[in-house]
Amino acid sequence: MSVSAGAGHGRAAEALRAQAELSFPNVEAKHFDVMTLVPRSFRALYANYYIEIVERHPSVWAYLYHATDKMPRDALFAQIRRAIERLNTRKLRDAIRLFDPDHIVCTHFLPAELLAHEIRRARAVPPVWVQVTDFDLHRLWVQAGMRGYFAASDEIAFRMAARGTPKNSVHVTGIPIMPVFAQHLDRKACEEQLGIAPDKVRHSQGHTRPDVAGAMSASVASRSTITVGSAIVRTAEALIEKGKRVASLKLEAAEGDIVYRDGAFAVAGICRSLPRSPSALQTAIMMAPMPPVVPASPTPLTPSGLVVASTGRLASRISGMSVACGTA
Repeated sequence: MSVSAGAGHGRAAEALRAQAELSFPNVEAKHFDVMTLVPRSFRALYANYYIEIVERHPSVWAYLYHATDKMPRDALFAQIRRAIERLNTRKLRDAIRLFDPDHIVCTHFLPAELLAHEIRRARAVPPVWVQVTDFDLHRLWVQAGMRGYFAASDEIAFRMAARGTPKNSVHVTGIPIMPVFAQHLDRKACEEQLGIAPDKVRHSQGHTRPDVAGAMSASVASRSTITVGSAIVRTAEALIEKGKRVASLKLEAAEGDIVYRDGAFAVAGICRSLPRSPSALQTAIMMAPMPPVVPASPTPLTPSGLVVASTGRLASRISGMSVACGTA
């Protein structure tokens, strides 16, 4: 079972179905997308509006993500949310009864949460497994009554244990991918067919620095679209603060009197300002040392307490200032 809020959850479910057909031809596997079994209004709110917020207001989504992660399960908002979800997903229960599965695997937390409710009510439900398809762990992924979990990484398994999930019920399997990716292809033949020089292509993926993306909330894989927007904003704010310190020396004014507007630094209340065009000031801003940023109340993310990250690079243009920020 999946939810088409984005493509990742559905593709993971489809990968499980496809692999089951290949590996176990006598087993009937079916993929249910919960969003095809709900009213159009609920689908628009749950799936379409989610994409809209992530794309246009990533900082808002990051706030909602972390707020709901910390929210107690018995909070009024959480109770109302679950009631609305159950009201709009009644067809899912009918579909499950009609198919009568022996096992259910959820690649999204919504069906897992709905089935956990059925289990709490002692209703007949086959064993439910949860495939965590994020490289971050929101509390909604952890539900009571699940038969077991498949974690995307050792990090996720560690976090699940930290939230009270029995270690023996968590299996580190990675995130399901379509069987076609397991096929061995000859590299040279592919190079010739596509006309691509192998030394010209490089792929890397990693976390955004926590002090840029927000304390202990770095971007991770599919969630990068949620926090990269925040990372750009925080990076721009850090650059502007550095610029104010440099501009205060250039303009011979107190740092607290320096303002940044319309792409230029100026002294508040008077007409003295620095030019907007790229200049030695921008170079000074880029090269000026920044004081270390220590996340508030840091908690270890791995058994060793370390966050391992690769190096990436952001490029943007903010209020007339060219910004090229290295993040690691």
